[in-house]
Formats: sequence, structure tokens, C-alpha cells
Amino acid sequence: MTQRPGHFVVAWMATLTWLCSPTHVEAQVLSTVSEVLVESSVMPDPYASSECYQAPSAPVVTMATGLATSGALVGGLFVNPSATIRHVDTQHCAYWGTPEIVGLVERVAAAVAEVSPGARLAVGELSAPGGGAIDGHSSHQNGRDVDLGFYFLDRQGRPAEPGRLIDVRRNGTARWKNQTFRFDAPRNWRMVEALITDAETDVEFLLVNTRIRTMILNEARRQRVPRPMRDRAARMMMIPRRREHPHLNHFHVRIFCVEGAAECTDGRPLWEWTVAARGARRDAQAVEATTLDAAIPTLTL
Repeated sequence: MTQRPGHFVVAWMATLTWLCSPTHVEAQVLSTVSEVLVESSVMPDPYASSECYQAPSAPVVTMATGLATSGALVGGLFVNPSATIRHVDTQHCAYWGTPEIVGLVERVAAAVAEVSPGARLAVGELSAPGGGAIDGHSSHQNGRDVDLGFYFLDRQGRPAEPGRLIDVRRNGTARWKNQTFRFDAPRNWRMVEALITDAETDVEFLLVNTRIRTMILNEARRQRVPRPMRDRAARMMMIPRRREHPHLNHFHVRIFCVEGAAECTDGRPLWEWTVAARGARRDAQAVEATTLDAAIPTLTL
């Protein structure tokens, strides 16, 4: 029996109505969202098995208060291991900091990896969640400090990664687990250069032993780095006081408070280049704001 055209049209219209119904559309949307969520859930962060790891969370308001030696950290971001960053000294999992210092660490690690593919920056402690005192530190209390380990080579001259922060001896070697490593002056200079020239975060100082400081400056001279940059590095690499930690195994890096943060207190005046950089950033922001204002159409009544 042949179906009459009228029955066909009615059946087709009914199907079309169902396909376009809110219930069906909603079901399709939910199905698509579910598929996306399932797909993302089976793609875990390859570094999530690290001893210290924090799943990424929604952005929060972060604020450093007080001094680095007697302050607190409100909110805070966590530095996770990555293709360019590895954790060392994980006993406290104190890898919390302000967005400024976390961004600095990530950019410096990327800068070294750019000239040495596969290089990973050894990141020691920043601050505890919420800040405050940490065993073994007199500072690191408000998210503006970080300990950065040195880059090393093995005895064959290949990049190597000791599992902890290790002291560098007078001859530039270091020992860990019956292995001998050599201070990698070119990569360590690149780290220092990236720290003291970062365009987004204002670094206050790099605290390190005079032995390491000398090796770094010798490398800068060997590379014929311009004198003004070498002078900046020499001024920013400060020597610890006699009774302080000798800093033979890491740079202790501190950044200045964010400009205008009244609740945060710096321990020293700004460098002249920091003052100039902040002025340039303000000027750039003013130009950007003016450009945006000019782009907004006006309505004439």
C-alpha cells in the first residue's frame, strides 16, 4: 500500500518539531558538555603525581602584607612542576607566592629553556599557604621570596639535575649521592640575566655567596656582556651576613612590593632602573587607556 502524501508531510513535520523542541536541544547540549568533560577528565596533568602538586583553582585575590620577615600572604598562587620547573626541598611543599613572583619564576625558567632545551629550573621554597614563618627561614613570610637552585653539568659535560640543593665548592664542583657535578656558568648567568631584566616583576635582590657571585660575573665578562648590565648584576647579587645561611646552594630571590600596595612593606629603596621601569609602565598604561577611549564611539543627540 502506498502512503498518501498527507501522511508523509504530517510525519515529517512531527519529527522536525521534536528535533527543534527545547527538550531535545537541551539534551543535545548536555550530551556535548558531558563529552567535553569526560574527554578533559582523561587528560591529567603529567606532573600531577609530583610529591607537591596543587590542582589549578579559580583565580583568587592575592595580597602580600607586612614585611618579608614578618608578614602574611593572602590568597596566593602555587608553583607546580612543569616541563621547565622542578621542585626541590619539598619537605614543607611551601610553593605559594604572589602572582608577580610566580610569573617571574615561570618566565625565568622559560628563558633558560629557550637557550638550553629541556632545562628545568630547580625551585626551592617560596611561602607557606597563608604565609608566616617556615622552619629554616627568617623570611619567606609574605609570598615575595623564592629559593632557586643552580644549573649543573655532569662529569661528561651533559646537563644534570641533582635531587636537592647542593653546595658549590671553590673549584666549581658539587657532590650528591657519590656523584660529582659542575656549576654550569652559562646557564646560571642566563638565569641571573632573566631575573634582573624581567619586564613585569621588580626584583629587589639575589642573595648568594660571594663564591657564586664571582663565578657569575666572570661568566658575564667572558660573554662580553655590556658593562652596565654587569654592574647591575653585581649590585643586585648581595652577600649574606656572616651569621646567615651561606647561600652556597641557591639564589634567594626577593621581589619588591607591587606598586601602590599600601599593606605591603619593602625592606629597601627601589633601584633607579626599577623607578624608570615603573614610570615606563605607567606611561604605557596611560597611552593604552587613551587609545581605548578614542576608539569608543560617541553618541550625538
